[in-house]
Amino acid sequence: MENSDKSSCFPVMDIALPTYALYGQKYMAVEPNYVHMETLADFRVRLQDTMQAHRHLDLAHLIWVGEGSIHALLEGRYLDVGAPAVIVVPAPAIHAFRVEPDARGMALTLSQGLMLNVAAHLQQLKAWVLEPPRLIPVAASRTDPVMARLFDSLWHEYRKKSDHYQAAFFSHILQIFVELARQQPAENALAPLSDQKHWALYQDFHALVERHYATHRRISDYAPHLSVSERTLQRACQAISGLTPQQIVQERVMLEARRLLAYTDRNINTIAYQLGFDDPGYFSHFFARHADLTPAQYRQATQPGGPHN
Repeated sequence: MENSDKSSCFPVMDIALPTYALYGQKYMAVEPNYVHMETLADFRVRLQDTMQAHRHLDLAHLIWVGEGSIHALLEGRYLDVGAPAVIVVPAPAIHAFRVEPDARGMALTLSQGLMLNVAAHLQQLKAWVLEPPRLIPVAASRTDPVMARLFDSLWHEYRKKSDHYQAAFFSHILQIFVELARQQPAENALAPLSDQKHWALYQDFHALVERHYATHRRISDYAPHLSVSERTLQRACQAISGLTPQQIVQERVMLEARRLLAYTDRNINTIAYQLGFDDPGYFSHFFARHADLTPAQYRQATQPGGPHN
């Protein structure tokens, strides 16, 4: 459930949005098969009650809330999460948590390399695994025991590290994502990815956009680097996401603009230049066209006590 009183849960940032390794540690690249797992009780201690909004470039979280509740910030949405539920936070989504003393469950952190491996094994759920953060309430009448057993099995494998531990651990993670996908409403289910060439090109394009969205807006800047025509790139993006390549670039620019406005105190002109706009006035027009709010209005709305909270 969405929480309107966010200021009591999470500190408002007034400097640059931090990028962490784990638990506030300075960012550093992680091993391709990195895994960390702990109980929510230990997770709460590490968080020191409340952690400020942050992101990880190459770490993802799965938070299992089996009992009690936690509070979560997921890309600007403030949620009160009651059991049973799972929170999926892929890299590099902005997030923060506050764990209540009564919360029982598990906090699982995986490298982006492992997440990509999961996506590769779940052909019809690739985008589901790697796309934006999700809160999935678990249907207690059917799947709750299954989910609890899967996380318990993960915890057992993580602590014991017996023979073939990695294979067993990975198989449980695959099962968890399958169960989570079954919890999604039918209208949110993804179509089968019948054309794997489209998917591969879509992923390569996304990786390029992530590196160059602030400096390259035109699709003609991307297609040659992918060794395809603009038309081929257009078909692949629309087949997988329903969006044009131009829309994907614009959405990435808008995501970063929202982040910078909500989580930093940089002035709007500075944000415009950082995002590759030569004219701050044009940036304001671009933002308003996509968000139905000016940058100043959006910033005001996302602050504690703002009109949209």
